[in-house]
Amino acid sequence: MQQYNATPTPMNANERLQVDADSGCVDTKRYRSLVGLLMYLTHTRSNIQFAVVVLSRQTKSGKLEGFFDSDWGVCMEDRKSITGVIFNIRLGAFFWISKKQDVIALSTTEAEYISLCSTACLGIWPNKVLIECG
Repeated sequence: MQQYNATPTPMNANERLQVDADSGCVDTKRYRSLVGLLMYLTHTRSNIQFAVVVLSRQTKSGKLEGFFDSDWGVCMEDRKSITGVIFNIRLGAFFWISKKQDVIALSTTEAEYISLCSTACLGIWPNKVLIECG
């Protein structure tokens, strides 16, 4: 490794970006679209990855978003429903799971309610991780 030289990144690693309240209105949809394009480019241009990560921090707050869905009585053997849960943070999936429900739901509403309860229970752990990370 001694024969290799370090390559500079296009952004100073010690620089801290701050939100400028006087800059006026920014088109957030366009900004997110451009950051997404830059994220795609990082697959082939790894030298811009640090700058893209810094820019992506401003796209959205780091709140946890959970989504769920259930398929009522899809398993023909025992008529149990399937629950799908995904938790997103900023631009990507943080945690996901798909599992058969423990009980047999008698309606689609009941299957969705069971999925909601499972999602709430599963969301406790990622939320604690976010709180600890700040």
